[in-house]
Amino acid sequence: MNPRKFNTNANGSGQLQVEVINAIVGDSSRKTMIDLCCGEMATSRHLRFARSVHIDVEDNPGRPLEANFIQTDALGDHPVFSEYFDVALCTDGIEHFTKSNGLRLAERMLGLAHLAIVFTPLGDYMVEPESNGPHTHKSGWNPGDLPGWEHLSFPKWHPTLNIGAIFFWRNNL
Repeated sequence: MNPRKFNTNANGSGQLQVEVINAIVGDSSRKTMIDLCCGEMATSRHLRFARSVHIDVEDNPGRPLEANFIQTDALGDHPVFSEYFDVALCTDGIEHFTKSNGLRLAERMLGLAHLAIVFTPLGDYMVEPESNGPHTHKSGWNPGDLPGWEHLSFPKWHPTLNIGAIFFWRNNL
């Protein structure tokens, strides 16, 4: 499927997020995925991959207990980062890094998989760059912030918060 087929003026939802990711990935039934900054896996729990690994710096009580979860820093050292996957996914995670560390995360994703996908709020939303808390947003992301990556912006993604969202993806094949 083509991710560009979606009405970018539509309000966002979890279902739309899954549909756009599936359009970018294609048939995932025989593919592997590493899910970085997975949190409670609000999106990735609805994706169907042959094998998936979910990474976060904190455990989350909302995460499915059966998930293959590893508690580690997405920019840290862990044996899982020597593996190679079909898809590297980061939904609602890159904004929790400073811009420079977010760019490092994007590079790590490209080194981990054939296809990297990032979903994040569009622009500066509740950004506190000096915060040390893992739950605060330390950067905002706009088209062009990940050079060489394709993007699809939804300016009305969350109408009650008056913020948009953006998908970035890059295929290494």
